[in-house]
Amino acid sequence: MKSFFRKKKPEAVYCQDWRNWCEVVLREVRFRPDHEAIARELMAHMEDGRADLERLGYDRTLAEQRTLRAMGDPAEVGRALDQTHKPWLGWLWQATRILLLALSLTAAMTLFAVTGLPELVQRTRTELLWEPPASAVWAETEHAVIYAAPGEVREENGHITADIDLWIKMRDPLAAGQEIQLWDLTCRDNWGTLEIRDWPNQPESRYWQPFGLEDMPGGWQRFRQGLELTLDQPPQWAEITYPNGSADWKLRVEWGEEP
Repeated sequence: MKSFFRKKKPEAVYCQDWRNWCEVVLREVRFRPDHEAIARELMAHMEDGRADLERLGYDRTLAEQRTLRAMGDPAEVGRALDQTHKPWLGWLWQATRILLLALSLTAAMTLFAVTGLPELVQRTRTELLWEPPASAVWAETEHAVIYAAPGEVREENGHITADIDLWIKMRDPLAAGQEIQLWDLTCRDNWGTLEIRDWPNQPESRYWQPFGLEDMPGGWQRFRQGLELTLDQPPQWAEITYPNGSADWKLRVEWGEEP
């Protein structure tokens, strides 16, 4: 109770008669954690009653006395409140809250330990090690700067495949998730326009598909991805464009005549 009255501003200090009445009420309520809430509610009722009488022309002292008289016998009020704030019910509620909080914290820590911490460490390491190659070409987009460099060229199952490595740097953390979607790009090389296919396990001539690099997984602001081209002949150069953005841009990577 003292802590409740101590928190009140000087102009809201209650008269001693009100304090004494409230203390008698609270002595009858056995569940002590509810005492402050009960005191706050009782004093709010008294303040309302005093304000009503002052509006009718009563001075402050007389209004306080009449209000207190209308509140009734404090012991009876306390016993009635004790029936509502039963100790066993109150402690059961407190124990339930603590148990739920403990279970929530345990579940959160377990989930973080299993998935969150390794992912956090991996992504942080990715961002710290992220660095575009000096030979990469780059373009500014609405939310990011994207770099591109020619990757490995190889022959597989009668097809020529060529990689284009991409480094993407978002402007700020709030832009994460608004990076360029690789399937929205268009691509052409010195032999013509390439088309994207949805079945990477069924190679066909002249198509490209996006891929992720396992050794450099996606980060928050800086990450790497790539495009894989399937061609009839080794490429000399390839151009990536993004005509759907707020401003057109184009990146041209070059392998040379003999990749």
